[in-house]
Amino acid sequence: MISTTVEIVDGVKLIHAKDIDLGYVSIYVVVDVGSLHDPIGKDGLAVLTVASMCRGTKSRSYQQITDEISDMGASLLYTATVQYACIYGEVISRYVHQWGEIVADVLAHPVFAAKEVARERSLALEQLRSLRDEDEKLAAYFYEQFLFPGHPISRLTVGNLNTVSHLTAADCKQFHEAHFRKENMFVVVAGSIDEDGAKQLVQKLTCDISDGRTLRPAREVPKPAKKRRILLVDKPDRTQSYVVMGHLSLDIFDSDLYGMIVGNAAFGGSDTARLFHEIRDVRGWSYFAYSTLYAGPEFGTVRIEFAPPTDKTVQAIELVLHMMRQVAQNGLTDEEIEFFKAHLANEFPLSIETVSDLAWRKFSCEIDSLPFEYCERYPENIKAVDNQTVNKALARWFKPQEATIVVVCSASDIEHELRATFPDDEITIIPYTTIELTR
Repeated sequence: MISTTVEIVDGVKLIHAKDIDLGYVSIYVVVDVGSLHDPIGKDGLAVLTVASMCRGTKSRSYQQITDEISDMGASLLYTATVQYACIYGEVISRYVHQWGEIVADVLAHPVFAAKEVARERSLALEQLRSLRDEDEKLAAYFYEQFLFPGHPISRLTVGNLNTVSHLTAADCKQFHEAHFRKENMFVVVAGSIDEDGAKQLVQKLTCDISDGRTLRPAREVPKPAKKRRILLVDKPDRTQSYVVMGHLSLDIFDSDLYGMIVGNAAFGGSDTARLFHEIRDVRGWSYFAYSTLYAGPEFGTVRIEFAPPTDKTVQAIELVLHMMRQVAQNGLTDEEIEFFKAHLANEFPLSIETVSDLAWRKFSCEIDSLPFEYCERYPENIKAVDNQTVNKALARWFKPQEATIVVVCSASDIEHELRATFPDDEITIIPYTTIELTR
């Protein structure tokens, strides 16, 4: 069995998983700084900073970086989330340290040339504009803001058209200097490299990085909605709606965690779950209908998505709310619970099928300081949940009365029926071209 090790190397947390026969190495350099660190009014800065870092250093142009990586048959990519920024890639084992030299340069010596930052900013703005053409992404964009009004997490990782258009090379440089510090960093190394080689790689990657740490901003738990709220994102002449709905839920340390994981899976976690059956199989209202449980260190969410025809949208929303109430009040059947306990336990090995998967899961636990048993004993904990615990968790954490509902739709086609069906709900309508919700 492949195992992972975690240790501190020169102030940097190394997570290493070895498979010496693999022939290549996956490397993730993660900085524990994401969009939560974006200054007020500069939403999108973390993303723009990490993207612009790869556009040139003091000793290498963007083209030189690209050519050197390509000559090794390697990759160099980046991403940023609410929680962290990451530069990562894969490389054949014999080129690991050459790859490390290039990435060390990118990490410590980016120049943030105004021309290169402008190019990345233009790409980011184009990506934001393209959200208007994709109902799924548009719904998700507004759902995050509508679910967490006024909370820092509602400031989207990608930013918005107004903030991103005003970000500058100087902003990126300042963000990089403030946050790219050794004690903020994780290096995840997985594949055909031994422990000593992994330690040497960490030292190479971070040799010119300053010491120190940026504290992650404290995240207050958002307040649950006092009543159900519905936002219609008006996109005229639609024949289909896209619905995202949900509410706050439990954190990952809650005693109901494993009961809720099983319960949500049985309710809407797959195409064999109750939600999919009622929406897709019985009524044919959507090609998909899924419920996702996210449990984080401070709070979690339940999120349900489906895409019904315009004339069935209100009925579909009403049905899903009814199904949530029904499950909260009456629970799931023993057959449903036992089936999904087995399903979750049996599919878990597939989520750590590769050495890279295993190392990344360990990182996910480390960055959130999650308990050992969540990382190592997940299947056993799922199997140990009894049916009463599952239904107790659903009764506590399924709250349709607190649902936040976002619908990308032709608002004029459903507004009357929606207000008649939900007369006590708060209903807001905005055009789909709106940059952001008013906070």
